[in-house]
Amino acid sequence: MTSRNRQEKAPSTGAEVLAVPEGFGLVLDPGTRRVDGGAVLIGGSPLTVLRLSGAGARLVDELVAGAPVPGGAGNRLARRMLDLGLVHPRPPAGRQGREVTVVIPVRDDAAGLAATLARVGPVANVVVVDDGSVDARAVSRAAALGPQHVQTVLLRLERSAGPGVARQVGWKAATTDVIAFLDAGCRPEPGWLDPLVAHLADPGVAAVAPRVTAVAA
Repeated sequence: MTSRNRQEKAPSTGAEVLAVPEGFGLVLDPGTRRVDGGAVLIGGSPLTVLRLSGAGARLVDELVAGAPVPGGAGNRLARRMLDLGLVHPRPPAGRQGREVTVVIPVRDDAAGLAATLARVGPVANVVVVDDGSVDARAVSRAAALGPQHVQTVLLRLERSAGPGVARQVGWKAATTDVIAFLDAGCRPEPGWLDPLVAHLADPGVAAVAPRVTAVAA
């Protein structure tokens, strides 16, 4: 999943530190260790040793206990820990009114496409890109079974160009700020979008990816 507007922005060349948004919480990465009475954090990627002041150690205690990220110096410390991979964000739930287009590339997998469309859930619209399927009619019939009350657009490439190109064609046809990519055959869980979109409230985040597990045979 990506935010179109942020993806197109030029990277900052200054020393600006982007604030962690109001209402965000933090959780320690499972690989992060606290030593020296909590005054030193060891972890992240690459491996980092971060020594905290007394106030910083107390702030980490509060964050681990569930307190929201504060402003000021505490916010800057939170951003540094995030950038180092010592902690992970815990954003407030919900999409905050942001609309999402789902883009699905498919090639000769009408059954997988139908299964994915059945579990997309409420979104602004869906763009299916047929990547040169031999049986284009089967893909077209499956695309017609898209989510109720959601516009499903079917685009077709006459020759297969690969899923990467198909995704590019799909997102360029989208009109929403947020675009979510699914592959035909994926089976998203109910409510899958909201936790992902919530991360995009952070101005330092342009793309979000969930954990993907194999479907049991």
